[in-house]
Amino acid sequence: MLLPLLLLPSYAFEDALDPAVLDDTAAQAQYPYLHRGFTCSAAERASLPSSTPSQVIHQIWWQGEGAIPPHFEPIRRSWRTHHKEWAFKLWDEKAIATLVNESYTWFAPTFHALPSNIQKADAARYVILHAEGGVYADLDVEAFLPFDAVTDAKETLGALLLFEEPATHWEAHGTVISNGLIASPQAHPLLLRLMSAIRPVAQVFASGGSHMLQERRRRPRRHGGGGDSCGCYVTRSSERFFPLHDGMRRPEEFPSTKAHAKALREFVGDVKHSRYPPEGSYCAQEGALRTCPPHAVYWTVAWIDPDIGRLFLEALAAARRGDDQRAEKLLYATLWSKWGTRYKYRSAGGAEMVKKAKDAYARSVDLSPDYSWGYYELANIALEAGEHGEALSLLQTALQLRPSDLLFQNNAGVAQLGLQQHDLAEASFRKVLELEATSFATIRGVAAKAGANVNLGIALANQGRQQEANAAYRSALDGSSFQYGLQAAQRLKEAGDPFSPQDELSVILGDALFKEGRTREAAIRFASAHQHAETPGIRERVASRMNALAEVWHTAGSTKAEARKAKPNRGSGSQQTGQDEGELPGLTIHQAGPDGKTIAMNLGKLTPELMEQLRKQGMA
Repeated sequence: MLLPLLLLPSYAFEDALDPAVLDDTAAQAQYPYLHRGFTCSAAERASLPSSTPSQVIHQIWWQGEGAIPPHFEPIRRSWRTHHKEWAFKLWDEKAIATLVNESYTWFAPTFHALPSNIQKADAARYVILHAEGGVYADLDVEAFLPFDAVTDAKETLGALLLFEEPATHWEAHGTVISNGLIASPQAHPLLLRLMSAIRPVAQVFASGGSHMLQERRRRPRRHGGGGDSCGCYVTRSSERFFPLHDGMRRPEEFPSTKAHAKALREFVGDVKHSRYPPEGSYCAQEGALRTCPPHAVYWTVAWIDPDIGRLFLEALAAARRGDDQRAEKLLYATLWSKWGTRYKYRSAGGAEMVKKAKDAYARSVDLSPDYSWGYYELANIALEAGEHGEALSLLQTALQLRPSDLLFQNNAGVAQLGLQQHDLAEASFRKVLELEATSFATIRGVAAKAGANVNLGIALANQGRQQEANAAYRSALDGSSFQYGLQAAQRLKEAGDPFSPQDELSVILGDALFKEGRTREAAIRFASAHQHAETPGIRERVASRMNALAEVWHTAGSTKAEARKAKPNRGSGSQQTGQDEGELPGLTIHQAGPDGKTIAMNLGKLTPELMEQLRKQGMA
């Protein structure tokens, strides 16, 4: 039976929604690297290609044409409709790897070292545009007008064209420039600079995504105007390229579900009557970004909800064919899912918020019974309450809808552990490892392989197969996850088979912290390995790690700094600690190597927790 769309009590807006578009002066005052005018110097302009972007639309689907979900087809068709004379190229894993390996051998080691396929796809767009020029568009970017007037403009001849996200996204997750739409002439020098800035760290946005792109634009020029920066690019306001309807805003921007639902109804009406997109818009994008804090026992964090974007696109199609009821129902399913996430992960927490989250997710799956993510989140709530049978039932429903989902499979194993079904749990975690080898999924804060090995070790140990369990724990010590690496090391110690030597363990854990972007903590681990070095060559390895840290040190905390700069979202319920990393003085550790040379480790600004770690290790 369909539950009625019950809305929480509402209250009037205290003020209007924040503007999605800022004028040139306001935008560039907030982020000076936004170039809405072509400001390339004469010397730089001389080195640019004397051409406009090629008339080619490039898109990427890692698994190839046959694996593209059908709900993307109307979006892809929009590009062909408006660009009848243009060429179209879909790049898959094999084509991208061939291009990198054959034409960019200097970049190949970095490319293949990137931890996830989504990071490789981010990097690939720069490679493709440098090699061939043209327009790169994500598969969820829809075209409303031909791009010829944009790419052929004489005033931007030779420029790399970048496109800004709506201003409300700047505050939400620090994304100012989208990397989902880029236009460039062939062999643009800025693309090479972006490729050279890519690093194989775990954070997707910072590795090669939009945050890295912004960071390279933010950095000052070196050596009197040359060096790292290239000013030969133009950023275009979101007003005509990523127009934001109020119905597409995040729940944190609304005071109530009722206000959000009203905006969704207006969105359906505007789409139905061709009032959205606004006249003169070139394209639009629907993302499905979900970021939540991780939990220690099981995986609760996915960067991408695999279904919420599909629901939006299906609702859009329904609205365009005049099926208001279907469109609203699908959009209400996304509304309740997003509010469930707000209650559970972005509020002060507590039993009341968990209950609201549970009710919200229940409404989302009632409105859309094929919405697998809603069952997954309901299962997470059940797991946290110790209701393992209920959780397993929900996860089995989710797995029927998405059998290859790593998160669903892993948490099913966790529920089976709670039910003492250790042999079934073992099979679930082995399935996760099997899926991880070919998966495109990116799970923020979770190293799927390391986590599955820890969980597999627990399942094996519970069956009395300790030797096999210890082998699984050792497999989890691959330097991809600090959390799981620490757990694995602790379980090995408890089993009487501790990992040794300790300096090697410190390097492994430091590597994991480095990949997670926790550079200051990584430096502490490397310092410990250096101080207690016993393994031959360990100090040389530490030195190489510190050199790598130096290359990305300036990016540490940049996204948090931007978030602090932005004003807080109304009604988000998030807690501000008031603690800034810069409140304590910096610290540099000096250690003498075997050759008499000194290695200096500048740990920057430290939190009290990190200072305590140093004191325990005798380094502060």
